[in-house]
Amino acid sequence: MTENEMKMHRCCFTGHRPEKLFLVDREIIKELEREIKADIERGYTTFIWNGKRC
Repeated sequence: MTENEMKMHRCCFTGHRPEKLFLVDREIIKELEREIKADIERGYTTFIWNGKRC
């Protein structure tokens, strides 16, 4: 698979830090699991996230 083809199967995400959301941790994890599983079914194979804390 070429680099360009691999890019088509990557999912990158970032967003609010969990402590800034109005959900408890288990709800956040449940939602992330649901979305990641759906993306895997759509053919995504690599997941990249920004976990930097400031």
